[in-house]
Amino acid sequence: MINSQILDIVLGFSFLFFLFSTLVTLLVEYASSKMDLRAKNLKKGIVKLLDDSEGQGLSKFFFEHPLIKGLSENGNKGFSNLSSDKFSKVLMDVLRTGGDSKKVGRESNFDNYTITQSIDKVGKDNFKNPEGSETLGLIKTFSKEASEDIKEFQNKLESWFDEQGDRMKDWFSREIKKVTLITSVILVLLFNIDTVRIYETLSQNEQLRIQFANSASEYFKTNPKEGEEKKGVDTLQEKLTQFYSGSLEGSINLLGLGWPQGWAYYEERGLRMLWALFGMALSVLAISFGAPFWYDVISRVNKLRNTTQQNQSKIIKPQPVG
Repeated sequence: MINSQILDIVLGFSFLFFLFSTLVTLLVEYASSKMDLRAKNLKKGIVKLLDDSEGQGLSKFFFEHPLIKGLSENGNKGFSNLSSDKFSKVLMDVLRTGGDSKKVGRESNFDNYTITQSIDKVGKDNFKNPEGSETLGLIKTFSKEASEDIKEFQNKLESWFDEQGDRMKDWFSREIKKVTLITSVILVLLFNIDTVRIYETLSQNEQLRIQFANSASEYFKTNPKEGEEKKGVDTLQEKLTQFYSGSLEGSINLLGLGWPQGWAYYEERGLRMLWALFGMALSVLAISFGAPFWYDVISRVNKLRNTTQQNQSKIIKPQPVG
């Protein structure tokens, strides 16, 4: 039978890392929204797709298209989503009009020229070195593969964008991982989340250990689904405020996280400050596992803890005489 003290400690740590993993997720989501990371990543991908390494390309005309301007919030904030059919439609209009957004829906090079000839015309009118343009060369390859058929050419443009979309998702994922790591480090330092110190505290203080483990169990009962939306919460800022005041603040106060109490602990133990670096590194690593992982651990450990407590109560319960 697993020692109940060990289960309480594991449950407590799982709950702590779950709470801070959730906080990191909310903060990163908030920062991503405020910094327009998705929009910037999408724009970067489109520029990379439509422009040559020398800087000449079609992205300037692409972003001036009325449909693209309409996707931007308030006319100046970037857009974070673009379907492949919209991409192909806009690029087709760029080729139809020679990059002149005022001619969209009014004039079309396709009326007098083939797709390849229209591409050559756009290059001649807007590129310093159209013959050396990799972008124009690739798009002309699509037109020839489509046998100058407009519908087939549009399908090839959509496939091209979809392939780039996978790369853009990878770029965005890497950026989010960087922001997540930085946020985790800042929170661990700010709240002094030293795994070694917290372990010592929970090991030596039975009342605190049981109270914190019970808090985890209670949270699991009132939040049966990880990530479930709270009713009446609309904005990310409201989510952050509600989560901190409703779930996290009590745990921070209960464990005495932060530096006022932390400094006293390290001053009493001298070289333990070196252990603190190790403990904080462990905390950053644990938080990086993410809230879903720790919620699953809470679920499993909580069930095992309840079973252990039931078995212990049966052993302690006096048997009837005779």
